[in-house]
Amino acid sequence: MSALGKLSKLRLIWQQEGPKGAARKVAGELKLRAYHPDRQLVLLRVDLSLPAHRVRPKDADPSFRVLPYGPSELPRLRALLERTEPARLPTLEARLAQGAQGFVAEDAGEAIGYVFFVLGSDDPTEVVHADLHWLPLRPTKGEVYTFDYWLAEAARGRGNLFARSVQQAQHEMGYSASYGYVEATNTSALWLYRTIGWKEVGRVLEHRILGKLSVIDDRVYLVRAFDRLLLGRWPLSVEAGRPSA
Repeated sequence: MSALGKLSKLRLIWQQEGPKGAARKVAGELKLRAYHPDRQLVLLRVDLSLPAHRVRPKDADPSFRVLPYGPSELPRLRALLERTEPARLPTLEARLAQGAQGFVAEDAGEAIGYVFFVLGSDDPTEVVHADLHWLPLRPTKGEVYTFDYWLAEAARGRGNLFARSVQQAQHEMGYSASYGYVEATNTSALWLYRTIGWKEVGRVLEHRILGKLSVIDDRVYLVRAFDRLLLGRWPLSVEAGRPSA
């Protein structure tokens, strides 16, 4: 709705319900914009040792492959994002700087997507990725945490093959399981993950305030580009200021 349309609507409410009614309407809309209590995250795990979760003979396509992500792949991925989703460029370069491993999806010689992962650890004090400061996932040695799955919109039909190919490659690298998460409202992604072997292992309810604060259980975080800063517990305590990465 345009600004003029919103003004006309507010004027109508003012005429029908008076100043208090109009004020309640404005306050309600501001509250909806400021506070989103229903962002539910589904935590997932896939067993990489099962052949059914990897590329099956009927999935195989010689024109499609996954390549290790590295500096040599950055130029063509950058070109892809400049054409399709420029807002993703900082993420792509940051993952390389952070030392994350990953794969590039290639179809008929063209880069069409990417994904990243980090290795788990048996050290309970080591948090291998910034997400795991606030998500209750702890991949151990021989397991991985996989994130930032992305395919260009024109290639979304390759999603199943891409994910299976990544799982096959991770299995061949010696990893036994992979962890990740997806928003519960992203039903198409959930359906895809479940068809290729991912199982739900938990859920996290996150409240967002003004898009900048995240409240999970009794912890309050400042949402930043590639991590979250733990501000403290609710109500805020002396923990304030501890970084989450």
